[in-house]
Amino acid sequence: MGGRPWSRWNVYEYMKYRFERTYQVPTREELETEFVTIESDELNEGIREFELRIGGNHGVSNRCEW
Repeated sequence: MGGRPWSRWNVYEYMKYRFERTYQVPTREELETEFVTIESDELNEGIREFELRIGGNHGVSNRCEW
């Protein structure tokens, strides 16, 4: 990735795209593999945003280290 760091919105969009196409929520492990260089707080915020927008906890944030 050239120059710009990953943000919570990249995580949110990835999760949304994956969920819309497979009806499966990516695991935290998958997200950490996809976003290797992201800061933990940004990853957590992306997960939180996804869960807020689709209405609830779908099994990812319970593994987050808030």
